[in-house]
Order: sequence, then C-alpha cells, then structure tokens
Amino acid sequence: MRRSLSAFPSVTWRFRFSLSVLLAAFLLAGCDETSVLPFAEHENYFTVFGYLDAASDSQMVRVIPIRLKLDRPGASDEIDGEVYLHALDTGTTRRWSLMEETYNDGSQGLRFDDGSFGFVFLGRMRPVPGQMYELEVRRKDGKTTRARTTVPVVPAPTVEAPREEGGAIHQTVVVPGMTTAPAHLRLTFRVFSPLFDRQPGKPVSVSLSHDGEGEATAAGWRLNVNLTQDARAVRAFIAANLTQFSTIPAVEDVATFPLTLQDLRLSAGVRDEAWDFVVDDPDLGRLAQPGAASNVENGFGFFGALGWGSTDWELARATAAAIGL
Repeated sequence: MRRSLSAFPSVTWRFRFSLSVLLAAFLLAGCDETSVLPFAEHENYFTVFGYLDAASDSQMVRVIPIRLKLDRPGASDEIDGEVYLHALDTGTTRRWSLMEETYNDGSQGLRFDDGSFGFVFLGRMRPVPGQMYELEVRRKDGKTTRARTTVPVVPAPTVEAPREEGGAIHQTVVVPGMTTAPAHLRLTFRVFSPLFDRQPGKPVSVSLSHDGEGEATAAGWRLNVNLTQDARAVRAFIAANLTQFSTIPAVEDVATFPLTLQDLRLSAGVRDEAWDFVVDDPDLGRLAQPGAASNVENGFGFFGALGWGSTDWELARATAAAIGL
C-alpha cells in the first residue's frame, strides 16, 4: 500500500509535477524556447503547460515561445507574451503576472532545480467548479495561443460509521457517482499537541495519499481506510519532522507522545478530459511529439483542470483514543 505524507500543503507539489511531465513531454524544447522547423507552415506561437486547481488560490502555467528555426541562442531575458484567463461563463478576465528573478548574467525568469530556465505565469484566483475557462497567451503583434478547460464538479464524499476489524479501526468513505478511481484521494488529519510551541494553539495538518486505492461500486468509488494504520503514520511523520512544529528536538516515544485529533478530511481530486494524454508514467516517445493529443490552439502543450470534493468529520473521543490520537 502506497503512502506519502505532507504537512502545510501548497501549490509547490503540483507545479513540480507539472514541470516533471513538461520536461518529459517536450524533449524538443530548449531551455526557454521551442524550435519546430517542420511545423513552420503552421501558426503556432507558444507551448503551454499547466492546469487550474480548484483547491488552490494560486494557479500557474509555464509558457515557452516557439521559434521557427533550428539554431538557438542562450536563454532569453524576456518573453514577448502576456497571459490572460477568461472565465467564459461570467465574462470576466484576469491578467496573470510573470514570476521572475534576475540572475547574475542579467537573465530573467525562473531557473528550476534541475538547472532548466523558463517563464512561469501566476494567477491569484480560485477557479469555480463547473465553469469553463480559456487561457490566452498573447504576443505584442496580436498573435495568440489558446486553450480551454472546464473545472470538474466533484460530489462531497460520504462517510460511514467507524468499525473494528482485525484489531484495527476502519472507516469507509464513498465518492458518489464515481465509476473510475479519482486522480487523487487524500486523508488529512488535523492534530494538536502541547509540544507544538512554534504556533501555540494551532493544529498541524498531515495529509496521507490514498491515490489508486479503493474500488468501484453501485454507490460510487469506495475507499476503506485503516484509521489505526494511518494514525501511526501521522505520529511517525510528526516525530520525524518535530522541529518544524516544536523547539523540542525529539520525542521519547513515537507511540505515546501527546497528540490529539481535531478532525479528519477526505478530499477527492478529479481531472477534466484534457488530462487523458497525461498519465503517471508517460510514454516519452509519444509525448515528445509537439501537439500530440493537445488541447492547445495555435500552439503545443496542455492546459487542464483539477476539481475537488471534500468532507470533514470528527471521531468520537473513544474512537480517536482507540487509534492512538
């Protein structure tokens, strides 16, 4: 059973995923420009890669200018392009800002951990489930690259009563109407401890991934959660990262240090149809073909959306104690 844990969720994890797929998908791209001489007869202006996340207030997209020649100079220090997001259902438009830093060589943009250089645009907004959006990247001469996506509407999961099974406490969660596995299933524990003196009185959120788990039923996607096992994982994570939350360097016993559960949240993330060609283990040969399976008009790449449905609940004090929280 796979497990990944995180505290303080942010937009960082999702853009790192975007960047990793982008680098795999566009092997023909230079550090900051795409050279596609075989496509010179087409009106393609930018490669874009990103998605709207309905669980975040910050959205990002990477933009790569397309040059119709094979020779490539060094990294550009500017981009001839502005990014706009149009909410087609409401008629509103937002201009996104360029995330950039200035380096010793005078270049501007973002340099990623792997050393690659690129242009990333940021939009401060939270997309609305069920609405259609159009991303527009516009050059000064009016030439544009566009892509549309609709944010999925995901029903709130339903939670069954906890039960004892095999010496552990289990709880079943169902995402109604889902016949295939959601892209993401995350169970978040919000916990308190008197050891958390860096921000006294504030809970710490620890999220565990249940991606790929569960089964399809007539009621929807059914996930059986072993709360006892997950609670142990939460304790182990906090103990291993205690200095993030406390001035105390370590706990004496991972199983018994004071930790109290406030509540739980199950979040189900569902991708829109634009994600059909982006998979966990991409076929590099297929994705390296510019424009392959792309929803981008007058350009290459991908722009999609991720919708979320979530439910919060509390456990009875006796049940929380039984799982060690």
